[in-house]
Amino acid sequence: SASSIRLTWSDPNLAETGFRVERTSDGVTWSPVGTAGPNDTAFLDASGLLPATAYGYRLVTLLPADSHR
Repeated sequence: SASSIRLTWSDPNLAETGFRVERTSDGVTWSPVGTAGPNDTAFLDASGLLPATAYGYRLVTLLPADSHR
């Protein structure tokens, strides 16, 4: 619908602690719009969307702190 966008993805990594969902309308500046839990494969963005505006999205995989060692 014009007031929400549903995102879906595949999740090949079972070790994440979740995902941060980020959105852009200019391809340069990214802003977090929410989070999804571990092994989730969908997110509904229904906040602050403007009519007739194209958006890009990216997922940031959140990993356990121990994986950065």
